[in-house]
Amino acid sequence: MEQNVSETPLLLHTWAWIEKNRKLVIIGVVALGVIVAAVAYSNWASRQKRIAAGQAVSQAAFAMENRQNGQSPAQALLQVAAAHSGSDAGAQALLLAANEQFNRSNYAEAHSTFERFISDYGTHRQIAQALYGSGTALAAQGKLDEAVPRYKECVERYSTSPIAVYAKFSLARAYEKQGKSDLALSLYQEILREGQGRSVMNEAAERVEALMPAVISTTEASTQAETTNAPAAQP
Repeated sequence: MEQNVSETPLLLHTWAWIEKNRKLVIIGVVALGVIVAAVAYSNWASRQKRIAAGQAVSQAAFAMENRQNGQSPAQALLQVAAAHSGSDAGAQALLLAANEQFNRSNYAEAHSTFERFISDYGTHRQIAQALYGSGTALAAQGKLDEAVPRYKECVERYSTSPIAVYAKFSLARAYEKQGKSDLALSLYQEILREGQGRSVMNEAAERVEALMPAVISTTEASTQAETTNAPAAQP
């Protein structure tokens, strides 16, 4: 009973204030209703855009598989990416387009599209894939000096990504082709120690076996040369 007695004056006071300021209360309630409705519509419209964008990507991917509409799959995906720029669906379409270009051996175009993804979607969850794709497209053109920085960025910045081990292997292969066998061997050994990706590990093990004798021989020769050229000790 004490609780009711103590609350009654407060309730009466509040009700009196509402009666006195009825017009303001009504305006506030209406304004709140308008805001809630606007937010709800915005969320609905955003969902509809995402659904439409997702459908557009699915249609383009289906056309890619079935070679429909007389249009190249990559071109169709690039159109979807442009129409839904800034959205997750737009990002997916752009990455699919780059992969399709690469699979068709259009390496220069693929590199350009991967770089566009990196520029437009730098914080996207699939940025590591784009970095790896860019490096691979460059390597396919024989541009190893340009491919190496992209592989390194993928490995160093996104080491926890599943794609990182593939980028590390590709980086090692690039070093090997550049004649940097010691750097390549070090990366292959890292891959074996980390133990991620059975197929990559198998290939890394083969490369370690192939490179180890040459690297050891080179190291021994270098050490011997340093010893031979060292100044004689003073008596």
